[in-house]
Amino acid sequence: MLAEIDTICKQVGVYPHAIISGHTHNYQRFTRTLNLGGKNYSVPFIISGDSGHNVSPLVSSRFGKTNPQPGDNTNVKYLDTSTVFPGTKLVLNKHDQQNSGYLRVSVTSKQMTITFNPVSRTGGAVTPDTVTVNLASHATA
Repeated sequence: MLAEIDTICKQVGVYPHAIISGHTHNYQRFTRTLNLGGKNYSVPFIISGDSGHNVSPLVSSRFGKTNPQPGDNTNVKYLDTSTVFPGTKLVLNKHDQQNSGYLRVSVTSKQMTITFNPVSRTGGAVTPDTVTVNLASHATA
């Protein structure tokens, strides 16, 4: 699907400021960095599907073997198989595979802020995850 998105974006010469999707049972935020038409883009890809239904780990056990869970701020370029934009970078910035939660998106004329608000299943302290996209420069903070 990423190659299809890339192909269309390259054809029209624009790229989304963020891509938000669901249908996984955890929270994941990646940042994909690419160059389109000489301009650098830093695009958050957010998967938020942990709104209360069976939160599950990023990596599952297979054939009796438990693989290590990836850490935050990990280079996961190997997941990006699209060849439309050479030299892209892909980083798993943050994930949450224990808590339920929801997204809040705020947009002004200058920036978009996306916040994942976890809701603890055990009553413990939780910390929101926030990314802000500068709409003019396509940079994230």
